[in-house]
Order: sequence, then structure tokens, then C-alpha cells
Amino acid sequence: MGKKGEKAVEQAEEKSEDKSTETTASAEGESTAQVLLRGAYMVLFVIITRLAEFVIAGAALVQLGYKLATKKPNDRVTAFGDSLTQFVAQIVRFQTFNSEEKPFPFQAWPTPATAKAADEQSSTTDTDSTEKTQAA
Repeated sequence: MGKKGEKAVEQAEEKSEDKSTETTASAEGESTAQVLLRGAYMVLFVIITRLAEFVIAGAALVQLGYKLATKKPNDRVTAFGDSLTQFVAQIVRFQTFNSEEKPFPFQAWPTPATAKAADEQSSTTDTDSTEKTQAA
């Protein structure tokens, strides 16, 4: 075979490899472009995670100073620390393919568990007061 024939065979092999790669990706539900885009988001979230470490350190120092001064932790810093913890956990779940949802800023900032508990407690209190009113 001449050089032209060899090049034609190589190009045909490359095309068939490309098609098999696309078929495999399509069979799994994601194209190569989608996976590469996710990879770009993953790199972005690695950088955001590193920045979050500095924020965590700052919050810890503020909380320590507040605790030393007042003998109790600051509720706002505690709530922020909880939501920041959830944010970092969302990033890890996304990066390890345990979740398809991209974290903040692509969705709402996580609600601190302390706020969730307060909401649940107030809804329970509202339900109890409604039940008492109906019973009377």
C-alpha cells in the first residue's frame, strides 16, 4: 500500500475510534463535551474549596475570640460555619460524581441546620397551638 492508502486507513481507524468513544459516552448518557465541561466546573470548585479553607480559618479565629471574650459562641458565626460546611460537602459530592447538582452559585446557599431546626420547632409550636385552639 502507498502512503495515501496508509493515511486513509489511519483516518478511518481514527474515525471509528471517535465514533466508539461517542457511542460509549452516549450510552452512559453524557457526551465527551459534557464530561469535559463538568471537569472545568470541578477545577473551578477546587479553587473555591481552597478559598473556603481561608474563610473557615477566619471564622474559627473570630469564633475563638468571641468565645474568649463572652464565654459563649456567636450564633451568627455558628450558623455561617454550618452553612459553609454544607457548601463544602456539596462541592465534594459534585466532584466525586455523587451528585449532578452544581453547588452555590448554581443553586441557593445552604441553610444552616440551626435555622432548619428553628423552623421545624416553630412549625411544631404552631401546630401545637392550632391543636390546642381546636380542642378548646
